Amino acid sequence: MYSNVISLNWVSNNIVIYPVPARDVVNIMVSGSQSQDLRIQLYTMNGQALQEKVVSHVQQATIPIYRKNMAAGMYLIRITDMKSGTVQTEKIIFE
Repeated sequence: MYSNVISLNWVSNNIVIYPVPARDVVNIMVSGSQSQDLRIQLYTMNGQALQEKVVSHVQQATIPIYRKNMAAGMYLIRITDMKSGTVQTEKIIFE
């Protein structure tokens, strides 16, 4: 059974990825006390890069990642805090 959200608790911010599984869009909600510069990357399970977004000076935001023409299945989403170097990779599913 899958949860509907993935929560990442970083030092200065909380990041929530939802819904999991998703149909057309996965949202990355950032909330915290300090602004961050984030790089968000979407990969196939084989490591092929599909999408990349860079958002600067984000403190409170919801960042959508659209499915586009990708097949149903499992993918990796990698979030990097470009200031601190913190990196987190999570599995997501598109139905």
